[in-house]
Amino acid sequence: MNRLLAVSTLSITIASIARRPVPVRSFLWLREKATLFHESYVRTDDAISGDMASGAQLVHYEGRLAPRGEASRFELRTFGFHRLIHDLTIVLRDDSALVIEHSGRYDDTLRVASKPGAIPMLSSPLGLFELIVRRALAQNASRADVPVLSVVADNPDALVVVPFTVTFPSRDTAIVSVNGDEKIRFAIDAAGNILGGVNSRLHVMVVPSSDEVPPETGAVPSTTASPANPSDVSSANAIIAALYEANSVMVDQKRDADRFRSLYSPDARLISASHGLRSASMLIRTLDQYIEAASSGPPRGGFREREIARTAESFGSIMQVFSTYESRRDSADMHPTRGINSIQLFNDGHRWWVTSVLWDTERAHTPIPSAYLNRRVTPP
Repeated sequence: MNRLLAVSTLSITIASIARRPVPVRSFLWLREKATLFHESYVRTDDAISGDMASGAQLVHYEGRLAPRGEASRFELRTFGFHRLIHDLTIVLRDDSALVIEHSGRYDDTLRVASKPGAIPMLSSPLGLFELIVRRALAQNASRADVPVLSVVADNPDALVVVPFTVTFPSRDTAIVSVNGDEKIRFAIDAAGNILGGVNSRLHVMVVPSSDEVPPETGAVPSTTASPANPSDVSSANAIIAALYEANSVMVDQKRDADRFRSLYSPDARLISASHGLRSASMLIRTLDQYIEAASSGPPRGGFREREIARTAESFGSIMQVFSTYESRRDSADMHPTRGINSIQLFNDGHRWWVTSVLWDTERAHTPIPSAYLNRRVTPP
């Protein structure tokens, strides 16, 4: 329903990938005492696997490690509502890297220049930062450069090797910088394991999960149907207006999920189109999965999604609606995103139901046709 809802309801759990049990290390990233995201990861001598979640957006990474710590192959995946959803494989060689995106039935492959021992970096997970710190520590110097393949999944031209500089002002501190700009300062142990950290510019703290974890603010999805307000479901106009209003409140203020639920048939599906390097795929969610994602994370503070145009066709008890929308991340968002919600409605003789929503966002090379912008919506 909107580009900024993160979509995955996958649990932040990691299976052991070693021959013997190893502990999962978990962290919280905080800013002004508010949780930005959690991260959990596990690393052995020959593998690493981790998950990083912000609200309902999830980044999963896993890689194989060579004896000296080089990463020979990495899997990087991101999940989220109305965001680009990526499933990447990075195969690292001495002088090049293959970036393979898996999208539905198609695999897109790019070859980019690399350097020996490069570490891929996408969304800056702690587990990969720890590999960088340990690689620098192995050089037995107070300052070391580590090649990092910067992976920007939706921009292949930005796949470049960037030298990350790690300095050790003391035995228990590692400072990671890029082109002289300090990115983050870590507390480490003698083996280079990260114990915590701080980003002075953004005031982001990394806190071990053994510390007290702030309570979650997300609503727990109900497994029972919610009764609808008759005025919300009395007409097609009414249910579409209620759909946008309930979604905006649920994402922005993390409340009133029952109203959103009451508009849908129990087995409804919400489906987002996601775009990769050269192909597209679908992410399909149940109503419970969508609500859990929308209700998690901190309040947005000004998020709004509204309908700006509509076309519709109907026959008997069914209606197909192309609803053009505009959404803003928060009150400071001056560049709203537009897209089209394809909404399927059903009337059982007593009320209207939303049976499914399939949506896609406008992109620079795929503008919304004028036919779907000219038919303005009047209030119900």
